[in-house]
Amino acid sequence: MLEERVVISKKEHNQVWVRALPTASCSNCQQKSACSTPLIEKLLRKREILVETDLVLESGDQVIIAINEDAFLKGSVVLYVVPIVALLIGAGLGEVAAPYFLGLSLDVLICISGAVSFFLSLFLIHLGLQSFFYKSFPKPVVLRKVN
Repeated sequence: MLEERVVISKKEHNQVWVRALPTASCSNCQQKSACSTPLIEKLLRKREILVETDLVLESGDQVIIAINEDAFLKGSVVLYVVPIVALLIGAGLGEVAAPYFLGLSLDVLICISGAVSFFLSLFLIHLGLQSFFYKSFPKPVVLRKVN
């Protein structure tokens, strides 16, 4: 299980909205100007996720949540490998279809078809995450409250 310390932003029935805590180590780091971690943290700091729990918790409590490694790996494959494969397949189809498009350069057609298939795969992943994948992937769980 992958674990992360988070803070509860609000509570709704048997569910809590949690957000990641800022990492204290970044403020003391000498490489802060050359590192992208603080930038990513700034962008994602306000992102909250919904987690189901049976524990008695209040807003502002710090808890440890966990997610199964298998779910994390499946999500990584879906988000990283599928778009790259779609890009390669789209570029290959563009090369095959090039003789039928006499007005376009081969390279331009390959770039266009690869980009279209890449962005189409991202859009389909987005739709899938909202419906099918959302139900099939394990959700994070609250393990315990931090003192």
